[in-house]
Amino acid sequence: MNFVCVFDLDMTLYNSSDFINSPIAHIYYNSFTKKSLLLYLLNTMPCAKFIFTNATHSHAKLVLETLGLREIFPEKHIISTDMIDNKLKPLLETYVLAEQKFKIRAPQQTILFFEDQLQNLVAAKKRNWTTILITDTRTTEACPDFVDYCFKNIEDALVYFSNVMKKDGIISN
Repeated sequence: MNFVCVFDLDMTLYNSSDFINSPIAHIYYNSFTKKSLLLYLLNTMPCAKFIFTNATHSHAKLVLETLGLREIFPEKHIISTDMIDNKLKPLLETYVLAEQKFKIRAPQQTILFFEDQLQNLVAAKKRNWTTILITDTRTTEACPDFVDYCFKNIEDALVYFSNVMKKDGIISN
């Protein structure tokens, strides 16, 4: 099976305790700390990795750099709102544009979409993406039917999928 991992950025790859919410850019961006466990987990996932964000491209690059994740997501693996005429998720057209830019397609590939906003998962489900809610405010029992998986943080989600892939023989121990 061919897996593709698509990640939202803000509040998915990090949460509110990972930065200082300041209107002063250098304080905001410099407040992020490197996420070595996340870097390790992303490196062990046997899938192409992409960022699909409603933020700007410059914001995505700065946040990925300060989190220590820039090497995981090269330029061609990032799509941001300013790259698609300021169209925003959950507009279905943005998912089609992401598929075209990243050269991905469900159901030929299993697209794992990690996202913190429910409305963005509704649209992803319409494109046959596997929907993964990252939230610290819901329990798995409270997740709607269109959400395939629900985790409190991205690290738990990646550990889970890594174990599934090991069990299924997609990756070796």
